[in-house]
Amino acid sequence: MDPHKWLQVPLDCGALLTRHKSLHRETFTLTPDYLSQGDPHDVPWPYEYMFQLTYANRAIKTWAAIARLGRTGVRQLVTRHNALARELGRQIAQSAELELLAPVSLSVVNFCYVPESGKWDATSLNRLNTDIARAINASGEAHLATTRVRNRVSLRVCFLHYENNEEDVAHLLDLVHRYGRELQ
Repeated sequence: MDPHKWLQVPLDCGALLTRHKSLHRETFTLTPDYLSQGDPHDVPWPYEYMFQLTYANRAIKTWAAIARLGRTGVRQLVTRHNALARELGRQIAQSAELELLAPVSLSVVNFCYVPESGKWDATSLNRLNTDIARAINASGEAHLATTRVRNRVSLRVCFLHYENNEEDVAHLLDLVHRYGRELQ
């Protein structure tokens, strides 16, 4: 898992979760005599579960996020973000000027702006969607990434921020439509 996403943990924190503690330990164990502290099963030593022997305590950041949110808070956050993505996908599907480029997946939505005029070739549409994302980002009103889906420039939305809500969905769609029309 990547705690950087939904848990808002700094970028360099990743986690591998497994029910098989012994497999995890066997993968990373390196126990020279000078590090041996008696029975290795008494207290877990971090070096038995990762590549690094000397490290900064990145896990404390993840622990703090989970401690603050709790299981219920994490569940609610993920559920809300996924619902926002589905709502954005629903509104895109209802718009004559927007096209979903892939099924909505978790909190990620890939779509593009397609002017109703229909006179646009693939290269021009890619350029227009790139320009829309740049204009929105330059406005400071939202951040909109791009990616490629089947060789088409996609406006890529990923709901992760704890304050994201339905108003953000509406505002983002308004921005895409406004800049889409202005930049044609």
